[in-house]
Formats: sequence, structure tokens, C-alpha cells
Amino acid sequence: MGGIGKTTLAQKIFNDEMVKKQFSNRVWLHVSKDYSHIELLKQVLRGVRGNDDGVQSRAEVEGRIVSLLSESLLLVLDDIWSASAWRDLLRNPILNGSCRTAILFTTRHEDVATDMRADFVHHVEKMDEDNGWELIRKIVFEDGEDQIISELKEVGMEIVRKCDGLPLAIKVIAGVLFRKERTKREWKKVIESDLWFMKENENEVSKALYLSYENLPCHLKQCFLSCAFYCAISIRSDIIRLWVAEGFVIERSNSLMEDIAEDYYKELIASNFLQMDHIFLTGTRFVMHDILRSFGENLMVDEGIIINDGQCTNTNSLTKIRHLSISNQGDLLLLPNVIIEQKCLRALHLVNCPQIKKIEDHAFKSLKRLRVLDLRDTCIDNLSDSLMKLLHLKYLGLDRTKIRKLPESIECLANLHTLNLSGCESLHELPKNITRLSNLRCLRIEDTPLTHVPKGVGKLKNLNYLSGFLVGHCDSMNKMDGGCDLDELQYLCNLRYLRMDKLERATSTVNRNFVLANKTFLRRLTLGWTMNDNENNEEQITEAERIFNQLCPPPTLQGLRIIDSFPGRHFPEWMVSTSVLDSLADLTFLCFVNFPSCTVLPPLGQLPNLKILEIEVGEAIKNIGPEFFGYRTPAFPKLEYLEFKNMPNWEAWVLREAQDGVDPNEDVHASNLNLFPSLKQCFFRYCPKLKNSILPSNRLLQINLCPKLEYVEKVGMLQQLEVIFPSEINQLPQWVSRLINGILHSLQTFYMECNSVLLDSCSKGKQNWHIIQQIPKVTIDSIDRERRLLLNKDSYKYEIKDEFGSFITLVSPLFS
Repeated sequence: MGGIGKTTLAQKIFNDEMVKKQFSNRVWLHVSKDYSHIELLKQVLRGVRGNDDGVQSRAEVEGRIVSLLSESLLLVLDDIWSASAWRDLLRNPILNGSCRTAILFTTRHEDVATDMRADFVHHVEKMDEDNGWELIRKIVFEDGEDQIISELKEVGMEIVRKCDGLPLAIKVIAGVLFRKERTKREWKKVIESDLWFMKENENEVSKALYLSYENLPCHLKQCFLSCAFYCAISIRSDIIRLWVAEGFVIERSNSLMEDIAEDYYKELIASNFLQMDHIFLTGTRFVMHDILRSFGENLMVDEGIIINDGQCTNTNSLTKIRHLSISNQGDLLLLPNVIIEQKCLRALHLVNCPQIKKIEDHAFKSLKRLRVLDLRDTCIDNLSDSLMKLLHLKYLGLDRTKIRKLPESIECLANLHTLNLSGCESLHELPKNITRLSNLRCLRIEDTPLTHVPKGVGKLKNLNYLSGFLVGHCDSMNKMDGGCDLDELQYLCNLRYLRMDKLERATSTVNRNFVLANKTFLRRLTLGWTMNDNENNEEQITEAERIFNQLCPPPTLQGLRIIDSFPGRHFPEWMVSTSVLDSLADLTFLCFVNFPSCTVLPPLGQLPNLKILEIEVGEAIKNIGPEFFGYRTPAFPKLEYLEFKNMPNWEAWVLREAQDGVDPNEDVHASNLNLFPSLKQCFFRYCPKLKNSILPSNRLLQINLCPKLEYVEKVGMLQQLEVIFPSEINQLPQWVSRLINGILHSLQTFYMECNSVLLDSCSKGKQNWHIIQQIPKVTIDSIDRERRLLLNKDSYKYEIKDEFGSFITLVSPLFS
């Protein structure tokens, strides 16, 4: 049944580290009842790193899929209702490819498993009462609350029994309990609710959902239903802006509506109506369980229509339709007559409509009350005059459309809050009148070929999200009357998110300290230069450093990304200042990309709440020393993810400065200095000259293409070790064997990618067999993917590919 945990179990398998190593391609498909044939095939194509641009026919997509399937593939078909999705659509292109393929699917119906001719069927069992109570305990309580947990366990077990062992029901009821007083009286009210005694054909999940939904305040009910309706939206900031546009957010004095909406989002997460998508470390995306989405769609049946392939989910002309979602239409968007006649539509949302090029012009004349118009990923290349008369429109989504130009009459959309134009590859210019949209709160123009931003953007005082702000003008002759300089930004005091590009074009002599100083709401900041190293002169470098020094971020900042080619010789003064770094106490995400002339990293270890750090700082860094840790103890106290990438001249990471005759790492261990106490994942990727390094204690360590590595600092409780060698490495380096021997007490999985010679040396009875045989799980792949070694508890396999591209086992003895 739904909600028992089928998808959750499949996700565990799909994301398992050993599974990732077994399959070079992994594709996850959600196969709903009303799936689109061409879109499902396109998802497969994109999943195997193919390009679906310009593909129109099924035959074209299938041909591209077959040509790319030369390696191993794991295909997950989640929640399929009929074997036809596999048998009639996916089977031929998948099996015609020359790769080893495994199919994993989830379904609610056993006859589907029979029709699919499954080799193995796993029946997911209901959760027992003890585990059900443990799930509630983890959601509702914090550590150290043993007394109250003990007092409420008895009534909590009653609630678990009400949920009939269904994890989804238990999770949503736990969301109810999370918001209630933790007393027996309040918890008893949950048990005694009339909603448990609904009609008999409703299962426990439905009853739990109704109870949880009824316990939500009115504004959260609207937000939840909105998430169910906007099925293609999975980005937190997008759904928040839609809530604001639809009027679901209750305004509070001295608070941005988007901040209030973010609180709503967190409440829905805490209530388990939404879940964080943990694939994205920064928490920018969410997912919704299929049953919750269906539940929400059913509740919206009187005011929302979903049209897929021309089929309507609701044709009741007596109800007033305020939300319309359309998917899989042809090149002309046609609206149902009932929508045009009622004239009360609030939101029009297009999903999987890449062929739509035109909207019937008279349609907008009947949609005077429209607030949300989302045309993303269509082929629409211009906007009609009638659209410019939608005076109530607050959200206009044109991301990745073919739009070539916006009309000057866009100023007529006086109530517009959000204008999304990211990824519009044909958009080269914005109309000057865009600066008259005084209510605009979000402008996204990143990843477009725009030459400049019209002068006067500083007049948009309500802007709180500006992504893709281009400094200056690409044509130096037009700089004075065309583009914006940095001084325009000082008037935008409400910015929460800001991405600036082309900073090398800044020319204003105004004091740039004011640009960010008054941004008391700013949370995310991206700074981008695009400069050619061969063209940088001394004056340009000095000016770039001066600009950077004057862009000191406010203490409210949570995420900072610096990208492209910053040409300066040093990091800015504020980034190495102890007082400034101490003030950035809220910073959780930091990314550096390409600082080609900077030789020393800032003391980032003193950032108290930093969780994610990505460093890709170019060619000048040769050594990282104790300056990186700063003065704080422990250094990097909350860092969970650390990545060093593309550092071609980096040679050493040491804990103290080198002295004559003394190894800088001798008898000095990272654990002794209390570094990285919270680290979970650490990656070294393409550091070809790295010789010696500390290795912070963490769960997962990957060392990728670091062939010169000779000495590594021992680590503590390492659970997963991954090493990827270039093709010239034939011998297992001593540092690998020393490291494995030092962490055998905790090491669970070991993965290595190497040439066939090194792989063979690790096979049973060979030179390196004694090193790997004590590790619980081992996978070693050859670089050409022609051989592999698998070691797992009591089994051992040495496999090679046959002439048909399938692996055959050469040796597979069982251990005694």
C-alpha cells in the first residue's frame, strides 16, 4: 500500500555508495499514472548524460539513448501502475544498448511485478510498534529529554497503533505532535479525534493525513495545497515566491514577506508535509511524497484543474476554477472554454510543454484576475499585447524560453512581483521601462546573453532577489548611457540574494563600501569576474583588488560564492581580517572558484558555523599551512563537507610551518589539534602535485587523481575510502596501505579505480591481496571498465567483460 516505505527503500539502494560504484549510469524515473511517453524517454536520455535539445520524435530520443548506453546502468522505475511503461516504451532502447543493466521498480500492485517478470520481489513490511515509537521520538524530541519521553511513551504507542505500522502515517502524525504541547492530555486529543473514524474504505494513511491537515493553520493549508498543485516546482525559493504572489503570506511589520514565507516552509518541513531533498547539500530543494501530492490534489478538486495530454481531471462547470495546470500540449496553448467563460483563473502553470510556441491571444483578455503565469521551458518567443494588460499579474515565469525581447509596455504590469528570465538564450537586451516596475521583488536574469542592465535599477526599491546583475556595458562607448554601475545597488536595501557579474567593468568612483554595507537582509552573495589572464595589466589588477576590498559583506550573510577569474594577487582585506570573519558568524556555505594569483588561503577555520566549503583556487597555491585554521579552537567546528578541486600546483597541506631538519607533520596530528570535529565528507579532486597532506577525520574520504601523494596524516573513524588513480599508476602507493591498516577498525567500504595491472595485483593471492581482504566491502574498477574486483563479506568475484559487453566471473570462490 501507499506510504509503507517502498520509495524510501529504493532511494537507499539508489544512493548507496557501493551501488554508485557498480553503475556508471543511474537513472531515477517517477512513473505516474499519466506519464508522458516522450518526456519519460527524455528523462532517460538526460540521465545518461545525453542532450535532448531539438529532439521532437520518439525515434530520435530512442536513437540517442542507445548510442550512449555503453556502460553499466541502474534504472529505477518508481511507483509504476502498469508494466506497459517498461514493456512498450523503455524496454527496447534500454536493452538495445550495449551495457549491463539492472532494473529496480516499486509498485503497489503484485500483478505488475508478475507482468514485469521480476527476478526478485521484496514485500516491504509494516513498521513494528517499537520502531514506530522510535520514529516519533526522533521527530518530536531532542536529546536529553528522557523524562518526558518516558512519561509520554504509553500514549505515544497508542498513536503508533492507530497508524497501523505505516511510516508515512506515523511521520505526519509526528508532525502534529511536534506542534502540540507535550502533555498526555494534548496527545490524548490526537487519539480521540473524530477523523480516525472516517468511512471504512479510507486507510490509516488517509486518516492520518486528514488529521494532520486539519491541524494546520489556514495559511499553511494553502501553502501545502500550492505545493501539490505546482508539481514541477522543487526549488525552495520558487515555491516561496509563488506563495507571496498568490497572497498566502500574512504580512508582519518589519519583516519581508519572503522571510515570513520561509518560516511557513520550515513549518511544512517540520510537519513532514514536505521533505528536504538531501541530494542538495545547501537545502535549496524539497520533495513531496506521491500520496501527499495526490491528497493535496484531491482537496483542490473544486478549484484546480490538471490537464495532461488533453485529458481533464475535473470537468465540473459549477465550480469556480482558480488554478490550471497544463502538460504535454502541442505548439498552440488552448484553454478550456469553462476557464474562459468563468474569467476567474488565478494561476496558469505549464509543465512539460516544450513544443508550445504560441498562446491564443484572446485567452489573456478573459484572464483579468490572473496572478501567476508560469511559461518556463516552452518555445514561446514573444509576449502579446494582451498579456501586458494583466494588471493583477504578480508572477511571470519565462525561464529557458525562446523569448527574444520584452515589450516596453511591460511597465503596465504594475503589480508584478517576480520576473524570471534565467537561461533565456535569445534575450540580448532588457527594455528600459523595466525600471518602472516599482513593485518588483525578484528579477532573475542569470545565464543570458544580455549586454547590460538598464540604468535606473536602483529605483526598484522593493527588489530583494537580484540574480545576474551585470556591471557596466559590454560596449565601452555605451557605458555612460547604457549600463548600471555598482552605485545603483546601494539603494536596494531589501536584497536577500544578490549575484553580480562582470565586476571588472566597474568604473564608478563612488565609495563602494556603501554597496553592501546597508544590506541588512542579505543572505546569499555571488561575486563574478570574467577576465582573461593574458590581458590583465597592473592597473586592472590593482583596480580589481580595490573593488573587492570595498565589497565587504554584511554580518547577516549565510552563503558566499566567488566565481570566474578574479585577477588579484591577494584575497581581499576583509577576508583575512579576524574581526570581519568573526562578524560573519551566520556563514554556512562558502565557495571559491579560480583565484589564479592568490598564494595563501584566508583563516577560514575561525568561521564558527561554516558547514560547506568548496575550494578551487587556481594555480598559485603551493602550500596550505596553519594560517588556514585561524585562531579558533576547534578549527572548523561545524564543517560537514570539504572539497579541494583543480589545484594543479598544490604540493602540501601541513599543520605547522616547516623548520630546518623537522618534518612539519611529524608527531603532529589533526586530531590532537581538534580540527574538523563535525566533518562527514572530504574530497581531493585533481591535485596532481600534492605530495603530503593531513586527512581530517570524517566518514567519507575521496582522493581523485592525486598521483604524487606520498604521505598522508592518519585519520580517525573513517568509514568509506575512495581512491581514483590515473592510468600510469601501476603500483599501490604505500600511503594507501598504511592508511587502510590504520583505519581497519572503522573502515566499511573501499573503492578504487585504476588500470588493469594495479587491479590484478589486488586479486586473491596476489601482491596486495592481504591489504584489502580484511575490508568488509571492496569494489575495484579498471579505468576502461573492462575488469572489476568485488569483495563482500563471504564472497569474492573477479570479473571481465565478454564480447557482448556483459561481465562474466573468472573467479568466485566462497571463503571458508
